[in-house]
Amino acid sequence: MSRIKQITKTGNPLVDGVFTAGNVWDMSDGPVKVKIGTANGHNGDGGWFEAVDVKGRDVFDPDALARNGSDTQPWTLSDEQALMQAAQSLEAFCGVKFESTSSFEGADVVWWRVYGGRFVDLDIPGSFEHEAPVEPITGQQQSWGYLVNLHDGFQSYVPGGLGFQTILGLAAQAVGLNWAHEEGMPGVDSPYDKGDFGFNASPYTLMSVNKLPPNHSFYGNYGFLKTPSAIDVAALQAMYGANMTTATGNNQYVLPTANVQGTGWTTIWDAGGIDTISAAYSTLPVSINLNQASLNVGDPNAAGYFSRQMNVYGGFTIAKGTVIENATGGKGNDLIVGNAYANVIKGGLGNDTLKGLGGRDTFVFSSKPNSKTNIDKILDYSVASDTIQLAKASFSKIVTKKGALKSNEFWKGTKAHDRDDHIIYDTKSGALYYDPDGTGSAAAIKFATIGKNLKMSAAEFVII
Repeated sequence: MSRIKQITKTGNPLVDGVFTAGNVWDMSDGPVKVKIGTANGHNGDGGWFEAVDVKGRDVFDPDALARNGSDTQPWTLSDEQALMQAAQSLEAFCGVKFESTSSFEGADVVWWRVYGGRFVDLDIPGSFEHEAPVEPITGQQQSWGYLVNLHDGFQSYVPGGLGFQTILGLAAQAVGLNWAHEEGMPGVDSPYDKGDFGFNASPYTLMSVNKLPPNHSFYGNYGFLKTPSAIDVAALQAMYGANMTTATGNNQYVLPTANVQGTGWTTIWDAGGIDTISAAYSTLPVSINLNQASLNVGDPNAAGYFSRQMNVYGGFTIAKGTVIENATGGKGNDLIVGNAYANVIKGGLGNDTLKGLGGRDTFVFSSKPNSKTNIDKILDYSVASDTIQLAKASFSKIVTKKGALKSNEFWKGTKAHDRDDHIIYDTKSGALYYDPDGTGSAAAIKFATIGKNLKMSAAEFVII
């Protein structure tokens, strides 16, 4: 069995509101060993009887031996595989490790599937409860967890559904997370109190009995957490450290486009590379925000900024400490917000609203300009630090083939003053125009608006 070590609270009330100070598993002694508890005689082992002999008692009912484990249900093979998938998914975020074992004697953790029955506190659809990493009465370093099966939507363990979120919560509680209403999350006094900004609810934490309607479907297996939330991740990392080997390459995080089985909320923990949140397949408006969860008490975005397609109950938040550099919009009228780092922001089609925030940002215009359906608004363009890239394929009449726009192809004014003027900046309105033939017969096409009276020049534009 794994050894136990002691941890203290972080001092952040939001993070401290989902984990218990005290005992956590010491990973220096190897992974947490998990035994899937079975009903008596199921799969050929002694089930409840053998487990109680090892542990000595049931934390929720000291008279458990008298009922002979009658509330337990057998797991199927697919159930057991889903349990280990959920447990091991926590490993991507922190230093905890899990390993399956066939022995009750060698287990750190035993998981049981039960009816609600006498487990009165667990009579909530898809609910769970877990002992802390050490059982304080016997002193044995083994903890039991219980999963209650009361709802049809719980039958599937597809990530994004209620069943998977529930077993993920069970695994998280096995390593030290705990209910927000028991740990004092800000504004939370009871299980059904959603607290400050509604954070005591899914998708803001696994450690809640609340779900925010209508952001999920019990029966459709979508709209629930596929990973621990940003608050949960911060707590896991406070206990076990961050996993700095996760996602170190250049990764694309693509927004889901429909409420179907498997759509849900994912917290991005990414340890390196140049990464992108993409709405490349979205035809409806999306909101993409590259800022990480602040975790600051009193901040409505403390639990993260949600990137998602309109009316789709799934997408991404970004964990504290993760940098996502780039964003790509879809075909709708999108809202894209960058962060303090150097971002590459591609609005795509539609009338998009773009904001780079700090850093040396690049705004890319790669689709064919259209003065009615494809005008982007850049809210904070900075001449000192930002750049606009124009795709030669879409701005084909620009003479410059590649690189910085030639100075004679840029003009400040309301219209072109000669045939060489292809990019025009109207200082009074902040509009940018593409004019295929300068003073020729083709009309200039508005493709963006930026700030008024900026010191724009040809040097702000790069042809790609």
